[in-house]
Amino acid sequence: MAEPTSQSQSPSPPRPPLLDVHVHAVGAGDSDSGIWVSPRYRRSPVWLFAKWQLGLLGSDGRIDRTYAEKLAAAVRESPLDAAVVQGFDGFYDARGELDRRRTDFLVPNEHVARLGADFPEILPAASVNPLRRDWADELAKCAEFRCLYVKINPCAMGFDPGEERLRTFYRRMAELRLPLMCHIGPERALTSFGHRLADPAGLGPALEEGLVVIAAHAGTSAAVVDRHPYFANLVRMMERHERLYADSSAIAQPPRWHWMRRIAGNELVRSRLLHGSDYPLPPVALPWGGMNWRKCRALPRGNNIARDFAIKEAFGIGREAAERAGAVLMPAARPTPTD
Repeated sequence: MAEPTSQSQSPSPPRPPLLDVHVHAVGAGDSDSGIWVSPRYRRSPVWLFAKWQLGLLGSDGRIDRTYAEKLAAAVRESPLDAAVVQGFDGFYDARGELDRRRTDFLVPNEHVARLGADFPEILPAASVNPLRRDWADELAKCAEFRCLYVKINPCAMGFDPGEERLRTFYRRMAELRLPLMCHIGPERALTSFGHRLADPAGLGPALEEGLVVIAAHAGTSAAVVDRHPYFANLVRMMERHERLYADSSAIAQPPRWHWMRRIAGNELVRSRLLHGSDYPLPPVALPWGGMNWRKCRALPRGNNIARDFAIKEAFGIGREAAERAGAVLMPAARPTPTD
């Protein structure tokens, strides 16, 4: 019998897991989750629409668990291996205390960590407002929970990520090997304290402190005519910083549809793109660009995780971005480029 060749003796390295890096935790605080939703936000069209389209209008008393079960099933029935589910921190006052009057909702990091333990299809991501008094303790918990990144939303949390005083926060994140995700562009779903707070030009201090940074929504805006400089600023920042990535969350939603082809056609952004859906917000397919009526009709129905992925795959930014997400965020495969 012939001896096996050296080629047959060297198995191919395993592929990174296919990840959706931008999924929200939704709940009503009807369990021990610690989720809190403000009375004002419970009456908002965004909250009511989310409950309706998820089939949760009749689930009062069990929304927290029902949502998690529906999400895990959607991932399981999609081409993806896992969804990265975010916590969400609130607005903090000058003393570093939580201000619920200016907070729409809270999702504790402990909750997403428990979801990750309960469902193999869910991986936890944390959220920490750097203005909270106990941010150092909270970051330590995030590392203990093995969160894949820490999310900030400057518009909703009321701070400029480019402030020099935040370098200590970023430095500690780098020491803990916690990547940063930052909401970029105008905030439409939550109370916003100014969209200029979410300009990618403000990510310099975090990148200079050695963080892997993910610009959520790839600098796009939910407007047919985009007059903001955020995408152009994202490209300029990517040219300067190899650790800066973007995610594709929300670009399959109607107001951002025109961004799909532009992002797919930008070589630099595409090479740093990570797949994200913005679930539970639903994607919409239009017969334009990389799609036609036949492709639209063939898309998965009743599963927005799979549908969002299929739409982006039609533009060539589905599987490659999902695989890159696994390579960047899973600790064993995380790259460590130098600026």
